[in-house]
Amino acid sequence: MRTKKKVGFGAALTLALTLLVPAQAAQATSGVDCGNRTDFLKVTWNYGNDGSSCYAGYGTAFEVNGWASKISSGNNEIFWEADNQWHWMPRWSVLTFPTVGTIRLTGLRIL
Repeated sequence: MRTKKKVGFGAALTLALTLLVPAQAAQATSGVDCGNRTDFLKVTWNYGNDGSSCYAGYGTAFEVNGWASKISSGNNEIFWEADNQWHWMPRWSVLTFPTVGTIRLTGLRIL
């Protein structure tokens, strides 16, 4: 009888935690191949990370670390992090930083 109560309590606790604790966004440290697509979140890098990186995935957060000269949101609403501050960016927007090395990008989140 005691074993049934323990099993029942454990099942109820597991169900309660599953329903009450919010799921966290997936974490990733790499992106996707840009190809010819314009709908991805795209970052153009400089100072050691020359080239571009693309990212995709609704609700996904990416840890990045480098000097960016351009951020293109593609078909994504995003947040980008620099100087410990998060900034929102709407779909199909482009930010260009004209002076090389003016923004050290540390995080990206696709909404």
